[in-house]
Amino acid sequence: MIGYKEIKLGNIAKFKYGTMPKKDKLGKGRFPTFSGYKYQFLYPEYNCEKGDVIVVARGVGGTGDVKMVREKCYLTNLSIIIKLNPEFVNNKYFYYYFLKTTLRYLDSGSAQSQITINDLEKITINIPDLPTQNAVAEILSSLDDKIELNNKINKELENLAQTLFKQWFVDFEFPNENGEPYKSSGGEMVDSELGEIPKEWKIVPLNDILELIIDYRGKTPLKLGMTWVENGIKAISAKNVKNRSLVNLDNVHKGSPKLFEVWMKDKLNFADILLTSEAPLGETALLLNDHNYILSQRLFALRVNQKTSPYFLFEYLSSDLGKNELERRQSGSTVVGIKQKELLEIKLVSPSNGIIRLHSDKVCNLYNLIESNRLENEQLIKLRDIILPKLISGELEIKEITN
Repeated sequence: MIGYKEIKLGNIAKFKYGTMPKKDKLGKGRFPTFSGYKYQFLYPEYNCEKGDVIVVARGVGGTGDVKMVREKCYLTNLSIIIKLNPEFVNNKYFYYYFLKTTLRYLDSGSAQSQITINDLEKITINIPDLPTQNAVAEILSSLDDKIELNNKINKELENLAQTLFKQWFVDFEFPNENGEPYKSSGGEMVDSELGEIPKEWKIVPLNDILELIIDYRGKTPLKLGMTWVENGIKAISAKNVKNRSLVNLDNVHKGSPKLFEVWMKDKLNFADILLTSEAPLGETALLLNDHNYILSQRLFALRVNQKTSPYFLFEYLSSDLGKNELERRQSGSTVVGIKQKELLEIKLVSPSNGIIRLHSDKVCNLYNLIESNRLENEQLIKLRDIILPKLISGELEIKEITN
């Protein structure tokens, strides 16, 4: 390839194994430990700088992944630090170079998955000159920066929605007729089985505010004698619901329109709430855009009736209050979960219609912004994943992007 050179990694980089943190120092200091899989306990020392490149050398499911360190941290013995010579290689370019391919092929294949420094030193990479690397890294990182910004904004919006829920429906400081916080302004409270609640509010079982519950736990469309197809309607299960959102939808089974019609007798609707029933229990997502899915294992779909709003129930189930109630009613030994009967018997407050409507009006815009950012991120990720291999290989030149 014109302008590209093959370089042996051992000639342009130094390597260092991460080390086990000392137990008596865990939980102290201000730097997180980092295994290569996740950032965890605080520690008084660091051995990695922000922007350093590491490769996961051991563990389950991630061996060979190349990652960039997001902050000063203490790297554990599951990963290796790669200190690249900046005269030859841009750190970000190297990270993107292996983002899609990884170094998993170096895994020794033994009982204990492992990559060594000796393995890394022998790698040969084919890269362009440094100015081209810098330009490629800048283009790709600008997309990732926007994705990260959208994620941060969404986290702030979600925190705002959660704070409002707690303020109104746990602390009972919703605005009264004068716009003042209800409880602290002397609003009348009455006793209930869940403690004091505002007058005219009720305590109801979850079943009382639901129009429909779709439950395919423990089932799979394949039991209909049909098979998955390459291109079709996405089938989602509990593993696709995490942190109040749908995730990893590019890596799911797909069913034919016929399977969809036979299996999904009740179709998912806008603002249906997804709730994982086990493995793990209590993850939630609110369907605000695409709801044309095949519902698969370990998931409930909940649809509220006119007595409440989907935003209220979604925040309740996502709150500590809701999660604690789910855990209190869970059962099972090896795999804990909640049965439909127990779920429907959960008791919760039912606010007055006026407060429910006011809450929905206030949070609707928050959810619309969250969904808009999520959809933009989907497009940015698709764009990045399309142009990344073409930029790295030289198939797509910088001028074709910048012009």
